[in-house]
Amino acid sequence: MQTTAPNLNCLPALFCLSGSPFQVMCMIEAINSFGITDYKVLLCLSHSELPRRKQVEELLNKNGIPFEIESIDFKITKNERLRALLPNKNRYKLAFIGDCNNELLIFKAFRYISDGGTLVYIDDGIATIQFFNGLCQLNNKLSVYYSFISKIRSISFDKYFFTIYHDLSDNKHICIQNKFKYLSTNNTDRNSTGNIIILGTCTDDFCNMERIKVSEFLSAQKKLMAEVKNQYPEESIIFVPHGRDIYTETKQNCEELGITYMPTSICVETYLLECQFTPVAIYGYTSSALFNLNLLLPQSEIVNITFTGNTPMNNRIDLTSEYYERHGIRREIRQLYV
Repeated sequence: MQTTAPNLNCLPALFCLSGSPFQVMCMIEAINSFGITDYKVLLCLSHSELPRRKQVEELLNKNGIPFEIESIDFKITKNERLRALLPNKNRYKLAFIGDCNNELLIFKAFRYISDGGTLVYIDDGIATIQFFNGLCQLNNKLSVYYSFISKIRSISFDKYFFTIYHDLSDNKHICIQNKFKYLSTNNTDRNSTGNIIILGTCTDDFCNMERIKVSEFLSAQKKLMAEVKNQYPEESIIFVPHGRDIYTETKQNCEELGITYMPTSICVETYLLECQFTPVAIYGYTSSALFNLNLLLPQSEIVNITFTGNTPMNNRIDLTSEYYERHGIRREIRQLYV
């Protein structure tokens, strides 16, 4: 088995993304890390997630990256699967896949990439942590199918991962470290340190995974905001809602507590990188943004809020929180029903 990463520098590349702003950030890093100038970007976006789509498109436009929209309703027929077995001399020698268990992205990569090419996964937030713990992977039937194509067309597949979680490992994949060097060095000059940031979450998704009633979560979040405000009486508190959150109670709670409610049309990492200040502290709920900001804004204290007293659907939060703690992200465990 190969134990070193391949040379990816300057190769014509295809990027297949599922519409996560984090995937776009990782793509921007890959373009700059490997000096890629010839590339094609395919976005498989859902029309139902308009806020996320706006964030992704604005991030791409801001960085001057052209892209094409691919329908997520594309049907992979039997004939399409057979065509993927045929020789392909396309110019793309490299393909980055932004969601390692999304078959549509993987199939598109195989249809575009040249024989003898290399496929590389890129991060999709904390799903990467789950991936390296044996979760979020293709099912066995699909793995056999794509391994068969790889053998016939001499394509390197399911071997390499361009990731910020480089110290995670398994016996199968080679991690290529993403240091967010480009985004860090192209940071806006800052003239002050101040403000506390609280990052919201997609309440419905979070409560469903953690098996928490929405009313209980909103109450706990209001309590957190009040405690943070009391802890930092000299600082302004800014609440940045998640783009897909729908609950107006959060804005009302902010107004009641004297906290600035600051929705943004761009992803929170870009928003904070473009601010003229370095936050004193950033609070959130085990989102991938916390780990990203820990890399991008090392002067800020990052605090991960988790709950006990509930019966979560799986151990996703604990796995991620333990990894975050190893990287200096402080965890605050709160009793939900106090």
